[in-house]
Amino acid sequence: MRRIFPELKFIDENGFFKQLEKIVSEVMEAEESFMRDPIDVFAMEVGDIATSAITLLYIIENRTGIKAEDILAKVREKNDRRGYGRKTGGRQVS
Repeated sequence: MRRIFPELKFIDENGFFKQLEKIVSEVMEAEESFMRDPIDVFAMEVGDIATSAITLLYIIENRTGIKAEDILAKVREKNDRRGYGRKTGGRQVS
């Protein structure tokens, strides 16, 4: 199955908690960027958050066998049930 992001070296190097700390660090960087940088720089920081979070899903996959894509599909389904999808013409778009 095609991965959303390529596997990064941290998948083998970081454990759950270390990668979670990385996500927190990236959120803090994005917060600082939001206050001082142009929107495109801030958007890249948000991309770093997404990459770090996906990396944690791949770390979980590598250590437990729980597929990252399966988890993301379950999250999409959960959010659809909660009505978080955009509505267009009475139809939800995910």
